[in-house]
Amino acid sequence: MVRKIYYSIIEFLALAGGLLVFVMSVITTGDIIGRDVIGKSIPGCYELVQYIMVFVVFFGVAYLESKKGNVRVEVLFIRFPGRMKVAVELVSAIFALFIFGIMLYTSGIYTWESWVARETMYGIKGGPLYVWKFGVPFGCFFMCIELFIGMGRTIKQLIRGSS
Repeated sequence: MVRKIYYSIIEFLALAGGLLVFVMSVITTGDIIGRDVIGKSIPGCYELVQYIMVFVVFFGVAYLESKKGNVRVEVLFIRFPGRMKVAVELVSAIFALFIFGIMLYTSGIYTWESWVARETMYGIKGGPLYVWKFGVPFGCFFMCIELFIGMGRTIKQLIRGSS
């Protein structure tokens, strides 16, 4: 039950990230047309697209990891024997968990400080910046969960392979 809810959440986040790519395209197209046709661009368009990009990237990382869509050097990896492939996957997951854990911790502090200070956007006057900063620790949290799940599967493979 928990697993089903978790995977529903990361699928929803990935879908939201995809929809935000569409939103970014519409905003950018509107800005370009506005500049060329009317002579005025959308105020804060450049900054808004940058802020949306945070959600696009970090909302999809856990879903990508769950589908094993991560990038690795296949030229070397395909030459490893079966157990060594599994061991390399475990070591890379541990390393990734360490990196994403640091990112979760530091971006969480950074977002919290931004929220406490009620930091606002530069290009869009009065818009809360802390809302956009929330995307990084949120996405990193789900990525850490996915890495734990993947490490569990990998450890099971190593144990099964040794018996």
